[in-house]
Amino acid sequence: MADKAVPDLDMAFGYYLAVPASVDKSGVQFHVYNGSADTWRLALIEILKNPFLKALYFRSGDIWLSLPLG
Repeated sequence: MADKAVPDLDMAFGYYLAVPASVDKSGVQFHVYNGSADTWRLALIEILKNPFLKALYFRSGDIWLSLPLG
């Protein structure tokens, strides 16, 4: 049985990219993926392949949990 004090993770994740200026002039980018359960896993796998990925964020209730990657 799940602990009611801990909210479930939403089917969304955020990701932080540090893109070199030679690739994109904007540099730092933060995006949020709001998807369905059917595509969430595939989207997560795809973003993990991105060489510019620096951190992932998972939403639980109104709180974003950070997972730094590099």
